[in-house]
Amino acid sequence: MEWITPKTDWTANDRFNISDFNRIKNNLTIIIGLISSLYESIEAEEMGEDITSYESYFDVDAFNAIEANVMAVSEFIEGVTPTRQTFYPNGKFIGYAELNRIEGIMARLNDQVTGWLAGLMRLPLTVGRDRRLPF
Repeated sequence: MEWITPKTDWTANDRFNISDFNRIKNNLTIIIGLISSLYESIEAEEMGEDITSYESYFDVDAFNAIEANVMAVSEFIEGVTPTRQTFYPNGKFIGYAELNRIEGIMARLNDQVTGWLAGLMRLPLTVGRDRRLPF
């Protein structure tokens, strides 16, 4: 799975589809993995499998897990305090404002994590003795 640039310009006329759901879920999984390996382990909620066809419906639990995971990763962005949206069965579907919020946070966090990776100090030498040389 690779990072796909988030869509941060959702409008009321845009349609949410399978590829949008998979992009959000997979980008969030990548961010959680990077933060967990670089900084601190994040206990992520399960967001389900990739959706491959319209034979099944979007699961409310998956959207609530995405919201919970966005809240968990947003703690690592300075100045971001999102409000958590909760979705209910047979309730209102995710709107463009929530999509802009979620994907905007992920875009900012990706920029921040990319900066962390670029700023890691690397030593241009090998620490330890050369095993070919005697003491």
